[in-house]
Amino acid sequence: MEELYRAKGMDPEDAKLMSELISKKKEVWIDIMMVEELGLIESDENPIKNAIVTFFSFVCFGSIPVLPFVVARIAGKEEGVFLASMVLTGFSLCLLGCVKVIFT
Repeated sequence: MEELYRAKGMDPEDAKLMSELISKKKEVWIDIMMVEELGLIESDENPIKNAIVTFFSFVCFGSIPVLPFVVARIAGKEEGVFLASMVLTGFSLCLLGCVKVIFT
């Protein structure tokens, strides 16, 4: 802990005092070490929920570029399908970015 605080510009005496104070409480020491040394921040997020949302997001937004090809195959018209796919892909990526900003 002392080394971390000295690396951040603290005086050696202050760094020693801080590390002694913090090390008196094990939970506080662990939390600070997780953040300061390892860069890990504790999260209350549910990993199952995140996995489900990611899966459905992938299915929904991943199918958009393919839709023009499916519709063209059913309708029997192959002209302009690639351009339609590019436009829909660009639109879906913009929409996905907007949705991500709203939720995160």
